[in-house]
Amino acid sequence: MIYMFESLNEKDRRHYAAIEARKLGHGGVAYISRLFKISAKTIQSGLDEFEKVFEGSDSQGWWWPSEQRIKRAEVDEEVRRSN
Repeated sequence: MIYMFESLNEKDRRHYAAIEARKLGHGGVAYISRLFKISAKTIQSGLDEFEKVFEGSDSQGWWWPSEQRIKRAEVDEEVRRSN
């Protein structure tokens, strides 16, 4: 993990650290900050950048372009009709 991190440029390091911290959940930012020897603020910046990119995501974190957004109830209804 550390080898991978060190091979990345600054922006990619920030994003990689943010992804790893997010995967860990509670305490992830602090842990990844210590592991990679970077500021927790840097990781938070990466998380904030992802938040801006994925503003259009639904509650489960899946992102759909606005033209293709489908409500789960509509999908479930289609599945019921096809059976």
